[in-house]
Amino acid sequence: MSERRDRTVLAVAGVTLLALVVRFVALDARPFHWSEGRVGYWALRFAETGVYDYRPVAGGPLVFVAARWAIGLFGASDAIA
Repeated sequence: MSERRDRTVLAVAGVTLLALVVRFVALDARPFHWSEGRVGYWALRFAETGVYDYRPVAGGPLVFVAARWAIGLFGASDAIA
């Protein structure tokens, strides 16, 4: 049973890694969807000002807090947005 579980874990890890690579390759070659751009703008504005306005379409503050942390750590870019 342990060998089967190990193979399953390796398969899931491999598929996850492949999905991440496919997602991030040439990320800047594709334009944002308008709703992604809108949320990205709000996140950048929150990162710059620290002012959060609740918007039901964007969900709660977790996205903005995480984006502020990521922008502070890596800088503003398409990959971080």
